Amino acid sequence: MTETNNYLGFTIGPIVQTIASAKKTGHAWGGSYIFSYIMKQMIIKLKEQNFEILTPYVEENFKDKKYNAGLFPDRCILKVSNDFNEEKFEKIKNKVLSDLANKIILKNYDDEVNVDFSKNNAQKKVLMNYFQIYGVINTFKSKKDAINTLTEYLDSLELEPNYQSHNPCNIKNPLFKFFENKTIKSSFLAEDCFEDFENKEMIKSLPEIALGNFIKSNSIKIDNFNKLVNEGKYDKIYKECAKNENFKKHYKYYAILRADGDSVGKVLNTLLSEDFKEYNKFSKKLFKFSEKAVKIIEDYGGLPIYIGGDDILAFVPLIYQDDINNKFKTIFGLMGRIDAQFEECIIENFKVKDKKGNLIKPSLSYGLTINYYKYPLYEALNESNNLLFRKAKECKIIPNLKDENKKYEKNAVALKILKHSGQEIQITLNKLKKDEKEQKSVYKIFKELLTITSSKTEEEVKENRKILQSFKTKIAKDGVILNSLYNLYVNNGTNDFENSIKEFDNSIDNYFKNNFKKDVHNSNEKQINTIKNLLKACYYEYPYDNSKKENNAIETFERILRVLSFLNERGE
Repeated sequence: MTETNNYLGFTIGPIVQTIASAKKTGHAWGGSYIFSYIMKQMIIKLKEQNFEILTPYVEENFKDKKYNAGLFPDRCILKVSNDFNEEKFEKIKNKVLSDLANKIILKNYDDEVNVDFSKNNAQKKVLMNYFQIYGVINTFKSKKDAINTLTEYLDSLELEPNYQSHNPCNIKNPLFKFFENKTIKSSFLAEDCFEDFENKEMIKSLPEIALGNFIKSNSIKIDNFNKLVNEGKYDKIYKECAKNENFKKHYKYYAILRADGDSVGKVLNTLLSEDFKEYNKFSKKLFKFSEKAVKIIEDYGGLPIYIGGDDILAFVPLIYQDDINNKFKTIFGLMGRIDAQFEECIIENFKVKDKKGNLIKPSLSYGLTINYYKYPLYEALNESNNLLFRKAKECKIIPNLKDENKKYEKNAVALKILKHSGQEIQITLNKLKKDEKEQKSVYKIFKELLTITSSKTEEEVKENRKILQSFKTKIAKDGVILNSLYNLYVNNGTNDFENSIKEFDNSIDNYFKNNFKKDVHNSNEKQINTIKNLLKACYYEYPYDNSKKENNAIETFERILRVLSFLNERGE
């Protein structure tokens, strides 16, 4: 007779609704970390009874370790004793939520020692009803069966109506006060999270994030800086910054970076076996990736909101000037470093094949909104989520390869710039991998151009603006000519695709030689050649189809130049 064991699966919420209503960074960070804190406390209570945690991966010293971000996810599955029942689960749950409610109320009363909690029963009730912990206990023959079945059950639980109707910004909810920037920075959550808790500058405001290292790198002196930040008088800070000749408009914009793994679930399901070893190894590597991603984002001057394995949310500057070597880092370089760490931790350690024998290649897709610092945060958060799941995760690139007929899906960056003027720039680019025609990758060449145009001096910025403007105007005007060249050499050319592409590339070389020969072009040969390669790559990834009357290659090229122009705009 096969032995069966008791397993518990539970999920906590409402996370999405709590973060989605955020107006300031403190609310967004606190609204995320508080759930990581709840999960941590639940796991502490359950591990005290020697229960085996199947997922998420938990370190031995997790109880006292500070991760500088919320790393605990919203669900947990564990093997429990055969006498563990719903009544015992409810007791643990209520204890965790009661302790949490008391701490929030205490903090809202400025940490007074003699707070009478009996007089705050109404507030406590609101808090304990707000946080939802749903669980199920059942018997299974194996860990594999337990994870498969309980995961499906928890998926359905999260669709319950109770998860959809919570609003922490209801003035009667004590969370409304607790999530204020000043309160959250000195709260028990910040103490639990940050190694440098006493510093109280870990949870930066949006303008502080947008400015990155600009004030320090340019030795700008601003009297009573911390006071101005605490009082929200950012206009006075920017007025001083704008006096510096290196100030650009983009320093008034910050980015919301969201990421989610592609095919990670497929890998986990493939590794899920009866002995559980490979599954646990993968979970451990994913946790290590989370820790390293936190450090990468912090080193770039960003604020990690949560890093749950392959699930990332952070607020970051667009460009960050490094303290050590004085070099400029861009947000796209930041994503490159995160990708490299993901490859080192996950891709290089797990070569998993699907049922057809094809290698499963996990990757990260990104939703990226660039927002004016006064733009409503909750709207920007919602937009970044839409970009990730409705643009990046649905991205499909089908180059005109003819003989190869490859298709690239997901592994993309969906970007949207919401300018203060009301204008928008939106673009989705696929991050073609090294073994997949990277030499023609639009995304790769775009990042090269970012490095070239991240200039500092006024003279260099003026030249960049001239070059970019001349290309935006001329290429848009000559789109019909360029499309005709593509039709001539590729669509109506020989069956030798590689030779047809070479002939088209040569025609682009001649077009550039004949149309961009001013002094400003001749003195910036590297930049001109990179822009020329970008145009070729756009036609490679977005082949012109005369029958569809689409001009995606030219549109993509123009949008990239608009992004580059935005990053070089001067003034306030």
